[in-house]
Amino acid sequence: MQSTLPLEVQAEVDAAFDGLPDSQETARHALDQLISRALAYRTGPELKALFDFMRRFPHIAPYNAMLLHVQNPGIGYALRAPLWERDYRRRVRPGARPYVILQTMGPVAFVFELSDTEPIDPAVDLVPEMVKNPFPAKGQPPIGAIETVISTCLKIGIEVELRDRGTNLAGSVQRLVNRTPPFHLVLNLKHPEAQQLGTLAHELAHVFLRTPWLL
Repeated sequence: MQSTLPLEVQAEVDAAFDGLPDSQETARHALDQLISRALAYRTGPELKALFDFMRRFPHIAPYNAMLLHVQNPGIGYALRAPLWERDYRRRVRPGARPYVILQTMGPVAFVFELSDTEPIDPAVDLVPEMVKNPFPAKGQPPIGAIETVISTCLKIGIEVELRDRGTNLAGSVQRLVNRTPPFHLVLNLKHPEAQQLGTLAHELAHVFLRTPWLL
């Protein structure tokens, strides 16, 4: 397979995989494609979003920050498991999703997002509450409220999906051309129901203000 990566990036990937058996070739091509996606930022808003994201990761090389952004733009902070334990006294939750980055003398390393960790000692949490919970919400919605609203949304052409969005993305909505239903709204599955309901109301306001005929 012919690589589409810039020469300097390809050299870094080649060095990371140098000496590995041919059975690793599939993984290598998959990583090529991942990095190619990370380099495919062409518009001003896309680049600004990428640069804003990269500012949050001064401890990670730029290419690796781009890889993280491609995998989940809502990542708030990411470290390898031993560093979470050493620096923040936190451990990775069972079944947490790892994110892939390039590693010096690699080939790759795995890091974990803040929302996929928990304090080893609940009485000692070194991460500020505002960092862990940038979209605070109080109260508890009635039982079944989220399910009811999601079901109603689908009836008027708004599909709602719960997805892992990391720490820093609560939700989003977009209109899709030539597709039924025409709107796709994403909520952060890691947020509690009160936050999800607040986010859902916020995103629905965007939809209804732009397309009042749905009301």
